[in-house]
Amino acid sequence: MSPHVVHELSLHVAGALANAFLVEFIDWTPPDLFAEMPRCEDGHFRIPERPGHGIALAPGAERKYRV
Repeated sequence: MSPHVVHELSLHVAGALANAFLVEFIDWTPPDLFAEMPRCEDGHFRIPERPGHGIALAPGAERKYRV
């Protein structure tokens, strides 16, 4: 299994599956969308330890990106 979009949310799923071997990373997320983004260091992500999917919207992001 290899998720191809929204790596911010896919990290937890991939970390829980025995057959996940990579999460595709495309750096197209606006830098002001999430309060804290998982960082890619030396080609690896550390799965966030926060509850749920591990990320939260940045203050004002909901208003700015509402459609």
